[in-house]
Amino acid sequence: MQKMLADSLGKHGIVAFSAVGQPFDPNVHEALMQEDSDKPPGTVVSEMARGYKLHDRLVRPAAVVVARPRAATRPAQEAAASPTPAPSPKDEQ
Repeated sequence: MQKMLADSLGKHGIVAFSAVGQPFDPNVHEALMQEDSDKPPGTVVSEMARGYKLHDRLVRPAAVVVARPRAATRPAQEAAASPTPAPSPKDEQ
């Protein structure tokens, strides 16, 4: 049944596309969440819903889960990005 629907849509120029393994592209993907992964950050690791195009025009973006670095590497990156705290008045005495 699903194949029949896909074939019927295909006759009119509507095609489904897969996003798994591709770099995240906000023009054709909708990020639903991020997930720790060994894949490079910004890579689509799973797909919640397929995307569809009518010829070259986007009909529905693919709903995807995007990779982020594992938790073990994130604290060092967050610490480097966070500003240093201002000294408190007690520290100056």
